[in-house]
Amino acid sequence: MKRIPREIVISLVLQSMSELLTGEAFDYDPDSPTWSLSLELKARPSSSDKPHKGSGENLDIVPLFEWVEDTFDKELNAVDSNLRELKAKGETSPSEWRIGNPDGEGWNGWCAAKFMRELGVELPPQVVQELEEKWAQAKCDYRNFLTRCFLAIGSKDRERLMQLPVRRERLAENRFAEDEGDLLREFGQDAISDAVVCYYARILGKRFPRMVKRAEELRVLPAVRKVPEAVNEYLREATRCFVFGQFVASLVLCRTAIEIALTDFLDKHGKGRELQQLRDNRADTLRAVIDLARSCAPRRMLASLDDADEVRRKANVATHEKPLEPEQCKDLFVRTRGILQELYR
Repeated sequence: MKRIPREIVISLVLQSMSELLTGEAFDYDPDSPTWSLSLELKARPSSSDKPHKGSGENLDIVPLFEWVEDTFDKELNAVDSNLRELKAKGETSPSEWRIGNPDGEGWNGWCAAKFMRELGVELPPQVVQELEEKWAQAKCDYRNFLTRCFLAIGSKDRERLMQLPVRRERLAENRFAEDEGDLLREFGQDAISDAVVCYYARILGKRFPRMVKRAEELRVLPAVRKVPEAVNEYLREATRCFVFGQFVASLVLCRTAIEIALTDFLDKHGKGRELQQLRDNRADTLRAVIDLARSCAPRRMLASLDDADEVRRKANVATHEKPLEPEQCKDLFVRTRGILQELYR
């Protein structure tokens, strides 16, 4: 199997940035195992196109199509050789139509039929005629045709490779573990590594515009008092999970950040003994810590403690019963930031 160019990641980010800058969504299915080549077919600007507005440069995804051409290197050389022979004899291919482009100069329906013959597929005359008609009407071209052939040939093997990273993220049936060994023997470690690159690049590409949007909504939280490193670390992790769209993980980390911050608050307000009693009795749950904080908190903090209890309850639901809706998680994340700001103002 051919190596997947590492430039695919750069290409993907450029496409995502273009969507972000222009507001134009590209017509592709990010959940399809062949999404990257569909993106190449539908989103690649032609040589005559102007650069995307605001991008500062043309966003061609050349490496992807080069991979397609490399795959069919033998067959393409055979077609080119045949065309050179015809030209040397002063002949032309049987078709009158020459819908050429910089990548496939002189290609037409006859060339496509010759290419298929090199692949071992003999097209019926009526199919060749249909190809020529589509070429004449500019409904097909060299790049489009080759890419579609690429998607059709060996798609099952690519699908097996692209499913491997998905299965690695969860517990899977034993047969899938055996299949991983088969894939390694059949295609080698490089192909598996490339499948991993494609999988996570696909996820990044799908989420990137929304990640940036969520990050742009954040503001700096000013703190007057010194904040323990553990509080900031859990808040940072919760924020990154929120930005990346891992909402349940974000909520769980929010709960932990609140618990550490409230424990710090109680220590600094002379409640260390009561906290130790809770620990000794193994009753130092977040609910108990919140109740203890209510006994010494100023009135202005009571609403924040109510919010802390809401975060606690919803986090329990998310971890023990069912995941919450993204909007609920967003609301609880915002409340967590408000709670921590109130504790350290």
